[in-house]
Amino acid sequence: MLGRAVSLWVAMLIPFASHGQAVTGNTSRIVGIVIDSIHASGLAGAEVLVSGVSSTITTDSLGRFSVDRLPPGTYQVGVFHPLLESLGLTLTTKPFAIGPDSTGVADLAIPSVATLAGRYCARQTDHARQAVVAGRVRDPDTEAPIRDATISLRWVDVMVSKETGITRTPHELTVNTDSAGFFRFCGVSDALDATVQAGRAGVWTGEVAISTTDAPFTFEDLALASSRDSWAKGSVRGNVRSVDDQPIAGARVEAPMWGAAIVTNPDGTFALESLPTGTQLIIVRRIGFEAARITVNITSHQPTELSVVLGPSAKIMDTVLVVARRNQTLERGGFFARQRSGWGRYFTHDEIDKRSPQYVSDLLKEVPGISVTRGAGGVVVGSSRITSILGGRRGGCSRIFVDGTEWRLIDPGDIDGFVSPNEVSGLEVYKPGTAPARYRGIEECLVILVWTEMPVKTKSD
Repeated sequence: MLGRAVSLWVAMLIPFASHGQAVTGNTSRIVGIVIDSIHASGLAGAEVLVSGVSSTITTDSLGRFSVDRLPPGTYQVGVFHPLLESLGLTLTTKPFAIGPDSTGVADLAIPSVATLAGRYCARQTDHARQAVVAGRVRDPDTEAPIRDATISLRWVDVMVSKETGITRTPHELTVNTDSAGFFRFCGVSDALDATVQAGRAGVWTGEVAISTTDAPFTFEDLALASSRDSWAKGSVRGNVRSVDDQPIAGARVEAPMWGAAIVTNPDGTFALESLPTGTQLIIVRRIGFEAARITVNITSHQPTELSVVLGPSAKIMDTVLVVARRNQTLERGGFFARQRSGWGRYFTHDEIDKRSPQYVSDLLKEVPGISVTRGAGGVVVGSSRITSILGGRRGGCSRIFVDGTEWRLIDPGDIDGFVSPNEVSGLEVYKPGTAPARYRGIEECLVILVWTEMPVKTKSD
């Protein structure tokens, strides 16, 4: 697709080349800037094609470009960038003339978000609900558009009242892509935090987080394999570092949709191999740091490179604020609302402190109907219906969630090595069939929810 787009532009620009070469003396130049109106910045890395110039110029980090040593004449400038291709746009100037020892200025811009929103949804938006979420779905390896893919837009409305407490109402909208792979949601709320996901013939991308706050037009370029039969494999490689540029060893890098996970090496590097191609969600986390959620488009052509920076999550606070912060973490996660329902077994940080467990799994020994056995292969947690959870390989159905994201085992019992009890602000245990709906799967499983908070140093008196 890239080759076809460039060929069309070259064919369009060639007729003006002879005019540029009619006068001798390479004394002129063209300068300009390419503006990304969607993100309110210069469009970096765009390829600039100039009639009569065989080489391609690339815009700098601010979207600027310069073409020097040109003969006087008539020129036309075109721009190529994957974002333009995704939007189905072509940016070109009208033919313009530059004289000897002169500078021609060629500024180009992606249309404004209001223009793009109008282009995709025409008059389907109003002042009260004015945001547009649009995008395009293509094959990750061939870049061919995917027609009739189902696009799901999901979000949750949170309401707080004295009568009902905190209530969460999930919403979902769906549309299908057209013959060119484009989709659009018109007239959605302009203060929305949601996820977008594409699927077709049983194949789904990862969930992509989007926000329409202060963004009346949001565009997502998604990659989806045409079918499971054509599913190629790719890899994600990179490094994880702190804000002070130090490697973070032992950080967990996970593709949760596929149960693939690995921990970073002592130098902070990692390699997740044999992942299905397409748009995937990668989660990077380490206790004591803010977790990072990155959306990547994986292809089979070459590894996808990531450089992840994790900021610290711990701050020095006094004792009162430490308690408030832990409670806030549990409140956001819905811990207290579920505790009031009484369906599971709940451990607060104070209860965990009183028990002084060596491992997270030690807390489960006190839950009626659940047995904990420590063996050479790792910790095995069982019930009358479940035979293993933290590393046992004897079958059964069990699920662990850490801070709301499902935990996938790398090695038997690895959660005990990754999460320390003094880092746990709350723990929830649900027997099969009693877990909240959002944490249930197709089967009725034992469910454990772990909510973490890095130990915080308090101020001395």
